[in-house]
Amino acid sequence: MGTRSQRRAETGWTVLTWLALVASRLTTTVRIDLGNANLPDGPAVYVSKHRSLFDVIWVPILFRALGRPARIAVNRRFFSPGPIGWLLRNLGCVPFSSSNKDEAIAEMVGHLRAGRIVGVMPEGRIVPSSDVPDCGFAQPRPGASMIAIEADVPVVPVSVVGAEDAWPPGTRLPRWFRRKEVVDVRPGQPLKPTSNDHLATVIHAMEAVVAGEPRPNQ
Repeated sequence: MGTRSQRRAETGWTVLTWLALVASRLTTTVRIDLGNANLPDGPAVYVSKHRSLFDVIWVPILFRALGRPARIAVNRRFFSPGPIGWLLRNLGCVPFSSSNKDEAIAEMVGHLRAGRIVGVMPEGRIVPSSDVPDCGFAQPRPGASMIAIEADVPVVPVSVVGAEDAWPPGTRLPRWFRRKEVVDVRPGQPLKPTSNDHLATVIHAMEAVVAGEPRPNQ
């Protein structure tokens, strides 16, 4: 991306973040807990489960709390012509699919080397609770580890509870005005990939995501 595109992406993220904060203040409360993790000061790959379209709300709020510019990987099929594709392009999101994997990884690595953080949801799709295996997550893809190894940065698991209640999968709109929901977001301890077994690394990160999910009264 050129300098002009990067400036447009930063502006887009600022606008999206403030809209997300307004939504959090008026309707669903997003609680970010940064207290227990030794989070890196520099670039890192943040990974989480993908349960709801509400991820578009809590992700920018988390990145704002972390205080660093960010980019996220999004399934390439969402970049088709139309308002969603336009929004993703103007946010600087990176289209990701099996057909452009090397290009997408290179772009994400470039963002990390420029000092940004990046977000990846290794499941690659919204997974309804009814489809989630006993381990707590669907079969992940190895891209997050490949990006982290290439850029020599840690992977940070992010545990989220309540997103699917705030915006149930398969519904067009969130439950903003039906009842007050709470979404808890908690980054965990960074993991430094040391193996080229990328799938094993991502599975380990996703296990940490599940293990770190906030429980009632935690």
